Amino acid sequence: MTDELIERYLAGQASPEQCQQLRAALDADPQLVGRLYRIAERECELYELFAQGALVAAAAELEVRPTARLARRRHSRPWRWLPVAAAVLMAGCAWVLIDRLRGEAHAREAAQASTTLPGSLAQVPATSGTPSRTASTTHADAAPATKAMAERSPENGRGDDQGDLSRTRIPQEIADAPAGEAAAIATVPSPNQALAGAARTATPSHPAPSPLSIDSRDGEVYDDSGLSVMRYTLRAPHAPSSDARLGLALCFHGAGGDERWLADPMLEALRASGASGEFVVASLKSQGKNWEAADEPRVLAFIEWARHSYPIDTRRIVLQGVSNGGWFVNFFSSRHLDLVAGVVTLCNGGGFDLHKVPDAADTAPEFYVVHGTDDRDVNVKSSRAAVTSLRSLGYRFVYREYPGVAHNVFDDERTRRDFASWVERQRAKGAALAEDDRKALAAFTRSEDADRLIQTPAGAATLLRIGGVPAERVLVRCLHARAAPVRASAAGLLARTICSPGVSALLAQSLDDRDDAVRQAALSSLLKVADWNDQEALVALCLFAGTRNHPRDDRLLVADRLVRSLSFRSSPGPDNQLVYELMIHLLEDEDQDLRTAGLSGLVNSPAKPATAFGYRPDAPLSARHEPVARWKSWYLALFAPPAPEKK
Repeated sequence: MTDELIERYLAGQASPEQCQQLRAALDADPQLVGRLYRIAERECELYELFAQGALVAAAAELEVRPTARLARRRHSRPWRWLPVAAAVLMAGCAWVLIDRLRGEAHAREAAQASTTLPGSLAQVPATSGTPSRTASTTHADAAPATKAMAERSPENGRGDDQGDLSRTRIPQEIADAPAGEAAAIATVPSPNQALAGAARTATPSHPAPSPLSIDSRDGEVYDDSGLSVMRYTLRAPHAPSSDARLGLALCFHGAGGDERWLADPMLEALRASGASGEFVVASLKSQGKNWEAADEPRVLAFIEWARHSYPIDTRRIVLQGVSNGGWFVNFFSSRHLDLVAGVVTLCNGGGFDLHKVPDAADTAPEFYVVHGTDDRDVNVKSSRAAVTSLRSLGYRFVYREYPGVAHNVFDDERTRRDFASWVERQRAKGAALAEDDRKALAAFTRSEDADRLIQTPAGAATLLRIGGVPAERVLVRCLHARAAPVRASAAGLLARTICSPGVSALLAQSLDDRDDAVRQAALSSLLKVADWNDQEALVALCLFAGTRNHPRDDRLLVADRLVRSLSFRSSPGPDNQLVYELMIHLLEDEDQDLRTAGLSGLVNSPAKPATAFGYRPDAPLSARHEPVARWKSWYLALFAPPAPEKK
């Protein structure tokens, strides 16, 4: 009976009850381990059986099962394997003990919902890029102003320039700290306290809990001669945990504005995306009426002050500017590609001074550009020229152009929520991982550990906090795990981390996964990043929806999502041309619902065709030929190369 149980288990045909019987038999007679080895030796699953301690644990938990390939058997004289069986017997007994201890540890971990991650503390190679300037050089530009800075804030709430503001100098040991060192100063000021004097070099390894409230501060940074360096309005998580690290979102007002314009709308947008507890939001004031190139060293100095005042993650510094502020963030980021993770520029495409850098998509920050076609303050041509330059230089970007919208794109709540969600996933690609992130990432080095951790809230949160290329490497590896729940978890998490070329193409392979949950997770993630101008994701989705051998309901889901997102994407252009092509293609599909989806996408698109050309999805095939031909002609004319402008 025991031999039959072993045979059925190795063939993947054992029921849960039979697996329990096998476990009991193994516990009662350890010599059965040798028999199990003799049956399984030379088979491809031998490594999983022993290296993962699966002799007992897998039988009970049914997590790792051999496949039917184990039906192959090699018959030989039994005495030839007596030495091997003896060795395996000893190894098996040791694995039984180790596996039980590990199982008890895992049970305690699940019960306590701990954020402590197991695994080796071996060093993980840091990501590297080729920025135009090194971080130490960039921050050194701001050092003179940083060393002399002091900060003052009102005693209660929002003050004004005439109020009696207390003044506190930054301690010299903080001001003199090397700007490029990995260990960040993590002193966090409360609303009514001056900066603490002691520097902390410990950096966190676990995500901070969601804050219950937000601290609001209005203040001004001064140098030691009494001259203003920067006025600001700041919002930060109230009393973050001692090991928290936060992103820094810097907001830049438009012409004639001030520091009070943008902090609260940006905070609300981050809150809507669930990321308000992850960022310090600071809205800054230009020295003059408008932002100018002369403000660059003052902004660098403010970033240094923020890094020494809050536990800032230097891989998560993002900029957002409106109008004249949009011009400045373009200008500033072009000169500090190594410092910035992402840039949101609204209704101004000027200021870019970008140059060709090696592998810009892999090393440079990403850009989110929005403009209205009816903007009379700043012509939309500036943003069109900007994205043309971004595309030619190989930078990654999102471009949204709103037909009929004037110089007020920031007022659109959906836009703010979308770019806040986009900002959440940005990481500076050329920045090295901090030491604590290296150690946390080391817990995901072994495939079996990574497979388990990404399915736990603590493990997923840690990986998402690290983000960027290091997290992508782990998740892409998990896409090929044997267990479907692991593949589904990896596919879902990639929606919040994809920032590298090629990752979406790898994720698209999961659209053919045999497990429905994996396919749905992959579809959801690809739809999200496709809406952020990930052309690899867009190609994969359009091919999926346009191919008739895929499940009809899945094709309809993709088509409907692309139709609904089309109006939010922008005016017709090269970045969304594939969606229009898919809609035209669906007009000839065999399924009426898909034909209806295609027609809906076309007539409700930003292109606003004047007519449906007589096309009816419910019409017989012969009656659809001529209308489809007219739609194809319309499509070709819509995306024809523009005529050169007359000089």
